[in-house]
Amino acid sequence: MKTLAILLALLACSNTTAPPPPPPPPGTPTLHLVTNLLASPVYAISPPGDTLRLFVVEQAGRVRVLRRDTLLATPFLDLRGKITSGGERGLLSLAFHPQYAANGRFYVYFTDVNGDIRIVRYLRSAADSNVADALSADTVLAVPHPGQSNHNGGQLQFGPDGKLYAGLGDGGGGGDPAGNGQNKHALLGKLLRLDVDGASGYTVPANNPFVGDTSAAPEIWAWGLRNPWRFTFDRSSSDLYIADVGQGSWEEVDVQPAASTGGVNYGWNVMEGLHCYPPGTTSCNQTGLTLPLIEYDHGAGCSITGGYVYRGTKVAALSGYYLYSDYCTPFVRSFKYAGGVATLQVRGRGGDPVARLDPTARSRRQRQLIRAGSARRAVHHHAGWIAVSDCGDAVRGDSQDVGRRRGDRVLKGTAKHGRWCRVPTGETITRRPRVPSVPRRRTSTSRDRSSARRDAARASPRSARIGDCTWRPRSQFLLGSAAESMGGWSRPR
Repeated sequence: MKTLAILLALLACSNTTAPPPPPPPPGTPTLHLVTNLLASPVYAISPPGDTLRLFVVEQAGRVRVLRRDTLLATPFLDLRGKITSGGERGLLSLAFHPQYAANGRFYVYFTDVNGDIRIVRYLRSAADSNVADALSADTVLAVPHPGQSNHNGGQLQFGPDGKLYAGLGDGGGGGDPAGNGQNKHALLGKLLRLDVDGASGYTVPANNPFVGDTSAAPEIWAWGLRNPWRFTFDRSSSDLYIADVGQGSWEEVDVQPAASTGGVNYGWNVMEGLHCYPPGTTSCNQTGLTLPLIEYDHGAGCSITGGYVYRGTKVAALSGYYLYSDYCTPFVRSFKYAGGVATLQVRGRGGDPVARLDPTARSRRQRQLIRAGSARRAVHHHAGWIAVSDCGDAVRGDSQDVGRRRGDRVLKGTAKHGRWCRVPTGETITRRPRVPSVPRRRTSTSRDRSSARRDAARASPRSARIGDCTWRPRSQFLLGSAAESMGGWSRPR
């Protein structure tokens, strides 16, 4: 009996489950090339609910489709020959209707052959969901843009209210020579709000701020803007963040609370940032102006490109922070908006929830990648590394380096220097480890060595569960957005 008891005790011990080992320390994130076959990609977005495809806007006029990391040969839409491209002009953005799966509607923003602004609706092909119906064009809005090639604005985005918002620049030229920013009859220098649910064109929403007011165009939602490269809605609070590029001294971010009824004047060209314009002006009439929440001078950067509010769950310190970058300076900065106040975190050192981008981003190799039109994604060995971009804003330039040098700018360098992207929770992606180079032998050729490396890589795939988002696997792509830096082969001004 005693022997039986001992045997039962030993058996119980053998079935005891040992505690799991601690998770491994975070490794170094790396960037993997997705495709180098893009030409000046300026915007990236997926239709609502689509987890398989990423639609990439090329400045020259094409919309390309990446499906499961593969660039499809046939463009979704090709407007080359129908637009003007180069500098700050071109095909600048794309927005899918919230009911795209049912109605097939999407909208593009471009400068036409005369340099004027066009917002045009197209339909998805009934025969092939990867191709648009090129004959379905319906012009929603046409705005003349005479005399200057810059300050075209460029973003389309559906708000949480289902209305289409469009950001238009002031028409270009230093200091707003046409005075569009403060002219409420002009659509340039404005944020517009349109109802596009009708059969054709648009109607003005009944609750737009200037409906029935003969002193202003009814399409206007906000005014006094110089060149709002990018704006975004916080997916949690619905607050509106507008990054407005300054003239020669100050960059700014304006924040409009979700409860706002619109009609806000952000001050250009009476003000540049928090300062009277032009420089040297000692006083100006600020009555009725809404000043920016934050600003920074041109000692820190040259042209704000915008960003997104982080609403992930893995980095508690980043929750609710708006992260943004600059066209000229390699940083990611952030602030948190609460009760009309911005708490700034500016350098990403000492534990601040921001990062500094790799200062080697202008190396010769990276310039070659820029010209090649590359797209890259970040992967990581462990689940401990998460990203900083908003998980609910359908990519749209969520990479924080947004085309500092060229229209097809992509994130490059090492993530340990602060280059981040958003990645999905629970997605298992297979990555090939870095395979040691095959030693040179007199009997081997370069083709032999390449084949050996390729065979070794294929023989040893690894999987990594990465991420912080629950949104979609295609959000791994790091597409620098020149739509955020406005497509330039020249610096936005």
